Amino acid sequence: MELEITTVIDNALDLLMASTSVAQRFPPSRELFSPRQLRAEHGVSLLVTTLHQGKRETILFDTGVTPDGALHKLELLGVGSGEHSSHCLESCHTDHTQGLDGLLETLGKRRLPILLHPDAFSSGDWWYTTM
Repeated sequence: MELEITTVIDNALDLLMASTSVAQRFPPSRELFSPRQLRAEHGVSLLVTTLHQGKRETILFDTGVTPDGALHKLELLGVGSGEHSSHCLESCHTDHTQGLDGLLETLGKRRLPILLHPDAFSSGDWWYTTM
């Protein structure tokens, strides 16, 4: 089984960090303020891909805090926003979920599952009490 994780959104960004044999970095734009530049954003979003017995499965884990953040980075990274088979939300905090609005608007009404804990919208911090 192979596993590939693409960091779509992270709280920090180091445009000068070089690629390694394990981690491939996005090449920086020569224009510092180019719209084709990666940008840091509060929150998290990961594209998780597995390859097992010839079957490839991709899940978008969280979507960041802005409606266009994940879409912008997926486009820059050359990963289509519609290539994943489901969304998985780690928590219902806005820095994990707000990008879902932009994704759903762009993708339209597809039968794309959204996976989350059954108590995600109940009161209290369920992710602390279920660990």
